[in-house]
Amino acid sequence: MNIHVKNSKPNGIETFLALDLYNKFSNNTFNQVIYFMGYTENIQGCTLFLKYLQEETNMDVMITERELLSLYMICFFHNDVLSTNKNETESLLYEKCKELITIIEEYTQNLNTYNESKKTKIPLLKPTLEIKTYVKKLNTCSILFNVWKSKDLESQKDIYLSMYVDYSEEIDTFIQKAKDIHKLDYYKKYIQTLMDMKQKIKNCLVQLIGEKECEDLLQDKTNPIGIFNTDSKHVITQYVHEAYWNIFKNNVEGDTIQNKDIINDLAVTIKTYMKHMYEHNTEKLNSIYSQIDFIVNAIYQNCTIKENLIDLLYILYNELIFFSPTNKILTKVEEKLENLKDKDIDVVIYLFKIVMNEYDKNIIQ
Repeated sequence: MNIHVKNSKPNGIETFLALDLYNKFSNNTFNQVIYFMGYTENIQGCTLFLKYLQEETNMDVMITERELLSLYMICFFHNDVLSTNKNETESLLYEKCKELITIIEEYTQNLNTYNESKKTKIPLLKPTLEIKTYVKKLNTCSILFNVWKSKDLESQKDIYLSMYVDYSEEIDTFIQKAKDIHKLDYYKKYIQTLMDMKQKIKNCLVQLIGEKECEDLLQDKTNPIGIFNTDSKHVITQYVHEAYWNIFKNNVEGDTIQNKDIINDLAVTIKTYMKHMYEHNTEKLNSIYSQIDFIVNAIYQNCTIKENLIDLLYILYNELIFFSPTNKILTKVEEKLENLKDKDIDVVIYLFKIVMNEYDKNIIQ
């Protein structure tokens, strides 16, 4: 990976490599590494690394800090995180995590070799993967991870097909580049790794939709979402949001939610929207943060979900309508909000999707 260890502010790549996550996760027990996921230094190091990647490539880096750490968790403790008898989907996710971690580990080794070779002026071969391709692979894994958690079959089909097309294009491009520099034999092992991953993706598609439909899809080879395109942020965000809400609905029973940590994810997202809107108004921002925290605490204390969710929805709606009073979509949302308490949780989630989509279009971008 052609990463430069120059003026990253402040040295995002060096800070991340200094965490030595490979050894931390590979040399400790499952119970021990669970704590690593929440260590401030690990989260901050991942934050700086992802920021570095975004600055270097000018691409949207979709994976989060905790998802980046989860790659190591899945790689070294796949039987605990996934299952012992993995289905095709779990196997692909495991292989994808291994691929991404191996890239970082190989880069670290190459960097160490380079630093040692400075004394003897021995040239170091450049790593095989471009940094932009690595970011695309991270984005792909982030979507795959979230869709896998949601168990949404239609989304999985689109993801696998998109990955298959992207890997096909990457293999063709890399073979041509290797031929141009007369190093096809040298890169043969890496090319084979890409081809193996492409075959695993196809196996997942066959498992998911059957061999005939799979062959029909691959015959057309139309990329449904274009994960490797730099301008696909909006589509990717939609997939991640859809996966989140599927997980959310699966955890709701009656008027209670089983996994309350999902509420924390929602609160963090809403706070992110508010920060974009009121970055220079600390008093207003703190006031909204307090309201959000109060609602989240209420969910934790009495476990009821519907009315508290509606309160969070009103916060989103009220703040956005102030910035966009002529938004026709929000006008339709307002009509449904009036009778919302008589509706079921699916309607509440539906409105959340609409409003959050408006924030992504009008505030975040």
